[in-house]
Amino acid sequence: MSDIFSDKKTIQYYLEVEAALARVQSRLGIIPKTCGLEISKVAKTDWIDWKLLEKRTSIVGYPILPLVEQLSLKVKKNFGQYCHWGATTQDIMDTADVLQIRDALSILLSDLVGIKKALKKLVKKYIKTPMSGRTHLQHALPTSFGYKCSTWLSGIERHIDRIKEIHSRLPNTHLVMHGSSSVPQDLIKTINEYGGKIKEVPAKVNEIRPSVSVIFTRIPRTLKSLFLLRLQLFKESLKTNNL
Repeated sequence: MSDIFSDKKTIQYYLEVEAALARVQSRLGIIPKTCGLEISKVAKTDWIDWKLLEKRTSIVGYPILPLVEQLSLKVKKNFGQYCHWGATTQDIMDTADVLQIRDALSILLSDLVGIKKALKKLVKKYIKTPMSGRTHLQHALPTSFGYKCSTWLSGIERHIDRIKEIHSRLPNTHLVMHGSSSVPQDLIKTINEYGGKIKEVPAKVNEIRPSVSVIFTRIPRTLKSLFLLRLQLFKESLKTNNL
């Protein structure tokens, strides 16, 4: 999980989004045909000048511009000029956030399913094992350890349902082509010239990850907020039950 949200992996997500966008634009003739392939070849973090990226990011405030600067210089055949074509900083960052959330949810869901299986075994094994109940930190009526495990199991199952609910929203999450209030004139020209082709992009941008589409609006920030809220609920329930 820590690897998914590390600086290196985050930059890799940004590069994946930039490369996938370029490949789709190449196929649709929005940028030169082989441009997307050339950009994709170098969309890796092994050549990144991290010190320069850190320095430039501290000046700009966001890592996308410094990253695109390095990416543009790395692409051969003078195709670097087509990196980040028609996109904004927030477009790339928001889309990468969603890809991170998807990968994180997969890990979290796998762990929760494992906990669920373990608790089911405990419930079955200790359903008749007596123990003292508790109320206000005092002994209450007798219960069974298996029953106590079943209350933990119920909580884990609710968490699984919540994670699945967030995951179900991801196929409807969008890669944005532009979301800035200050749309550059060259982008407006591109949209007007290639308007029909741009409409085809949602069907092809699945290369980023399955079922991520492209539209001309921003990604709902509520998705990230919901993800963080679910993680906090999960953490607090484990803490409360001493798991």
